[in-house]
Amino acid sequence: TVTPSVGTPAGTISPATPQTVADGDTATFTLAPASGYLVASIGGTCGGTLTGTSFVTSPVTADCTVIANFAPAPEIDVSPLRLVEMHLVPPQATARALTVRNAGGGLLRWTVGEALDTSCSGADVPWLSVAPVSGDTAAGESTPVSVGFDSTGLAAGSYDAYLCLDSNDPDPGPGNGTKVVIVPVTLTVEPDANHCAPGTLPRVVFLEDYESGLGSWTTPAGIGANSWALSTSNPHRGSRHVWGSDPAEVSDQRLVSPPLALPAGEDPVVLRFWHVPALEDGAAGVCHDGGILEVGAVGDAEWTQVPAADLLAGSYTGTIPAGGDNPLGGRPAWCGPAVQPYLETVADLSAHAGQLVQLRWRIGSDGAVSRLGWDVDDVVIQSCVSDTLFADGFESGDTANWSDTEP
Repeated sequence: TVTPSVGTPAGTISPATPQTVADGDTATFTLAPASGYLVASIGGTCGGTLTGTSFVTSPVTADCTVIANFAPAPEIDVSPLRLVEMHLVPPQATARALTVRNAGGGLLRWTVGEALDTSCSGADVPWLSVAPVSGDTAAGESTPVSVGFDSTGLAAGSYDAYLCLDSNDPDPGPGNGTKVVIVPVTLTVEPDANHCAPGTLPRVVFLEDYESGLGSWTTPAGIGANSWALSTSNPHRGSRHVWGSDPAEVSDQRLVSPPLALPAGEDPVVLRFWHVPALEDGAAGVCHDGGILEVGAVGDAEWTQVPAADLLAGSYTGTIPAGGDNPLGGRPAWCGPAVQPYLETVADLSAHAGQLVQLRWRIGSDGAVSRLGWDVDDVVIQSCVSDTLFADGFESGDTANWSDTEP
């Protein structure tokens, strides 16, 4: 007689009643873990072989037992579920973070590979790298994965690939929280937009990547709650950026830079920043909610929106309709879908050269649909300076300062 039972609960064994078998024969049992559990082991005195959820005893020569033990199953949780990176020519090498978490029990065993399509057939993607490529993650723990991007040898354009994570999560998937998780990866390579003329080089006047916090940045009151704050959910680089929400209510939320001294005589002076304006859009060219950029002289209460004509790259994507309840109605603005890559905007601030100014990012929302909000990162102000230390074309004919004596 073979007597089955469940040792550690959270599952069943079938048949569940004692089975009589002839001497030397075997008995077969089917194991059914409860949701979120797996077969941990088979105990008892019969011995045998477990294949998937089927257990076949060894040849039975005496009364024996089969004890099914179940345990919480590992559950993979990957974030983010899409990676987007943007490089400028000349080539760059950067890294983004991917996190593998075990949201279930037991030990999550996983591997990650590169692929060119969702079939996840292995491929070597030359501009993509991953480290580590496998791991064991305990229940409730997380493992960071570094995803490297290298644009060496790539022409300007967009490049797509996939990261395929395979694990012992029992859910067949694909999808997050299943055996196979597929993460789309996009690298966009753009020509350098430093806007310095030949014979000059860019000089960084101001740089803010928010890795050390907000510092002297402020979030003064406008209309409604001001949600601008540090975030780690979607940085362009590093681990931090600033983010403001797009609520389903009327708001005017403001993020203000510290005072910035813009140099004179080093034109053009440009502002460059990266952002994801996931603010409610509508039909083509319509922003129901939107973000704008303003500049104002320190000590002056007046702020002026940076006009589209001064946006050399990454210009406004639409206009907020006038006459509604959005406080920024009638203005050009940035808006867009929930999932989109980081956009680089370059604004010409040369009209304010020689002044002490502040910059202001504003979110205007109406009382309807909400969206993810506005991510802003890597704010840079740069000017252009001569790359020549000394030059004399002798056009003036003045050689008074020249000598034929060597020092």
